[in-house]
Amino acid sequence: MRISEAKKIKKQGYRKGIPDILFYEARQGYFGLAIEVKKKGGRPSPFQIQWRDDLLDRGYQSAICKGLDECVEVFNTYFKLQLQPVLYAG
Repeated sequence: MRISEAKKIKKQGYRKGIPDILFYEARQGYFGLAIEVKKKGGRPSPFQIQWRDDLLDRGYQSAICKGLDECVEVFNTYFKLQLQPVLYAG
């Protein structure tokens, strides 16, 4: 990534370590799903690990996946959970 691109992203509010994929769909007690994608053999940064842990503490399912197969497995497992009913006040 070029420095000019990094500056633009930072100006827009990007924070280091934010997961690559976010789903805002509640399933069985989770508020959503966050996935950090690493290539096989890749290692997460301390920022990415902190994001995962913070999201887990806040009620999100969060994972760091190595390779496409792990991502698909996490995605399929999460979306096979039953939908939570949403209660509307009104």
